[in-house]
Amino acid sequence: AETGHGRMVYGLIAALSQARDGGYRISMKTSTRPHATQVMIDADDVTLIGDLTLLPDVTAIVIFAHGSGSSRHSPRNHSVARVVQHAGLGTLLFDLLTREEEEREARTGRLRFDIAFLARRLMAATRWLQEQPGLHAARIGYFG
Repeated sequence: AETGHGRMVYGLIAALSQARDGGYRISMKTSTRPHATQVMIDADDVTLIGDLTLLPDVTAIVIFAHGSGSSRHSPRNHSVARVVQHAGLGTLLFDLLTREEEEREARTGRLRFDIAFLARRLMAATRWLQEQPGLHAARIGYFG
């Protein structure tokens, strides 16, 4: 049985695949292995670490945004990212908080409710992605 989580992932893939394929079909076959690169994203006065995975001629990328309690290294996030990549879309998994901020967040619980702060980080990652050579025209979706 398909879970709500699964429906959400496939809905995201279908929406972003429309840009690539001109329709709503989901192709779950890729002939080339994705290429993963660790990246550094400047946001506010810190550097956020991310994992950018692309296929040749990618036209859509899903940004996985992780804040308190999750990270770009979690098995669940990697599992979802593999499904998205297998559909031919790129992924950017990154953490909204630095390691120090995550430690502080574990004690205070304040940053997870600071929507303006988290939105600035997400926008910084979006701008960074759009500034990368060959990616300025890619459609962007968000997961997290």
